[in-house]
Amino acid sequence: MRKIQILIITAFLMFLLCAYPLSAQVGLKGGINISTLSQKGADLISVSWKSVTGFTVGGFYAFNVNEYFAIQPELYYTKKGGKLEESILSVLASKSLVIHYLELPILLKLKLPSQGSIGPNLFVGPYVSLKLSDKGEIKALGIKLEEELIKVKSSDFGLVFGGGIDFKVSNAVVFLDIRYDLGLVNVAEPILGIENEMKNRSLILMVGFGF
Repeated sequence: MRKIQILIITAFLMFLLCAYPLSAQVGLKGGINISTLSQKGADLISVSWKSVTGFTVGGFYAFNVNEYFAIQPELYYTKKGGKLEESILSVLASKSLVIHYLELPILLKLKLPSQGSIGPNLFVGPYVSLKLSDKGEIKALGIKLEEELIKVKSSDFGLVFGGGIDFKVSNAVVFLDIRYDLGLVNVAEPILGIENEMKNRSLILMVGFGF
């Protein structure tokens, strides 16, 4: 509940920033999301989740602090999760977990010296996510069964860091960036009163445009 309140407050601050007459840029971005889960059981043994591919899409509002720095709030839909594979009695079985989030990063963007119409940048900042839904699936012998593998908490919090390149095209700007989402909190509810630590990890490749 506390993280949901933070999400609402941050969205309200975004609205105030959008209303303030600074040098600003708005736009849309989307791309692929290669995500996995970092998990440790009650015995602290790590569970090796494989990555799954999803997508991320949304928008941003960036306002320039000066010629070198900008603050960039963003709002995205993103799909995260992971996949486990194991052999039981020589039968390969897999378990997958998909989590759909509404994610709000607040990025501090460092603009590096440009080369003509090309402007490289680096960025870092926190994110908070509100879970929209989640689904677990078990597959063995070609049979799929939907099952609640792990009860996922309603929100997530972590850090975003990465870099990108801006290309100026006439009155618009085309963006290309790569980023890593590092989940900092446990998103799994306890199972039968036993803690089960699980955190999100995502590599995201995005393209977009802004004005």
